[in-house]
Amino acid sequence: RTIMKCAALLLTVGTVWAAILPQDEPRIALAAAAEVQCREGFQPYFGLCVYTSDPEQRMYEEAVANCSAMRAFAPSIHSRTDLSFWSAALSTLTTGNAHFWLNAYCPKAGQPYSWMDGTSTDYLGPNQELANCVPGQGLHIHPEGFYIYPHSYAASVLCV
Repeated sequence: RTIMKCAALLLTVGTVWAAILPQDEPRIALAAAAEVQCREGFQPYFGLCVYTSDPEQRMYEEAVANCSAMRAFAPSIHSRTDLSFWSAALSTLTTGNAHFWLNAYCPKAGQPYSWMDGTSTDYLGPNQELANCVPGQGLHIHPEGFYIYPHSYAASVLCV
C-alpha cells in the first residue's frame, strides 16, 4: 500500500513537472528511482533530482537566488501529500538541519502566499498558513509542517 501511494505521488509530481519544464532542459529526471540520472550537485530522491545546501544555510533572498542560478525552484506544496513528502525528506536529505525555505512569496499583505514556480496556491496548509501572507516573511518546511520566518532568518536551500 505504501509503495502504491509513493508511486501515485511520483506520478502526480512527474506529471506536473513534465508539463511545466522545457523538454530540452529538464531539471527533473522522471524515471524509476534507481534509474534517475541527476546533474552535478543534485541527488536522486524518489525519482526526483534534488539539491540541498545542508549544512550551509542562507537567508530567503540568497536561497531563491541559489535555486534560480541552477534554473530550479524550491518545492511548492499543493496538498497534504506534498507536505508529508517534503517533511519526510528532511530526515533523509539533511545532516540534522530541520528545515528548508520554500519558494512562496507575499504578493501583497493579507493575500495568500504565491509560488515562484507559477503554480497556483491551491493548498493553504493544515492550519491555513498560506492564507494570509506578511511582507518580509516566508515559509519553511519542518517535519511538523509549515512555519513562517522573517526573510533574514537562515535556513538550508532545497531545489528541484
